Amino acid sequence: MRKKIWNVKFIAGNPEIFTAVKIADKSPFTRAAANEAFENLASKGWRAWVEHVDTGERIAESSAEKQYLTQ
Repeated sequence: MRKKIWNVKFIAGNPEIFTAVKIADKSPFTRAAANEAFENLASKGWRAWVEHVDTGERIAESSAEKQYLTQ
């Protein structure tokens, strides 16, 4: 079974200008590595989330992402 199945995606800055970016050089991540990268991005106040490579299921969303989704 594959262990590297999590992509970390984020939007830095104005979401009207930027689109979601995946941390491409290291993706996909193991769950632990994805959570570590996510925490780093979320701590900066950026919209960030961790999603499954195949299903798109999200296991983490930053508070900025949650706020954006409820607007």
